[in-house]
Amino acid sequence: MSALAERPRVLAPQIDIVVPVHGEEAALALSVRRLHRFLSAEFPFTWQIVIADNASTDATPAVAAALADDLAGVTCLRLERKGRGRALRAPGR
Repeated sequence: MSALAERPRVLAPQIDIVVPVHGEEAALALSVRRLHRFLSAEFPFTWQIVIADNASTDATPAVAAALADDLAGVTCLRLERKGRGRALRAPGR
């Protein structure tokens, strides 16, 4: 067996980009679409954008859900209680 055949196969890392938001209905779609375009065109690894809504009371959750429906690689997570860092620790993310 050659040395090349013995090397374990290395997989490209999956990168999760968590975008925490609160009350961002006006700017969210433009920002996430810009990030999505950049990652699709320039980023060398597989990735996923997670929009983590931190108990917004405006239309932010609806905008996030529409983006997740419209863009491949985008998901959304709704946190009912505000708190710094909850999005990163949320189960099922």
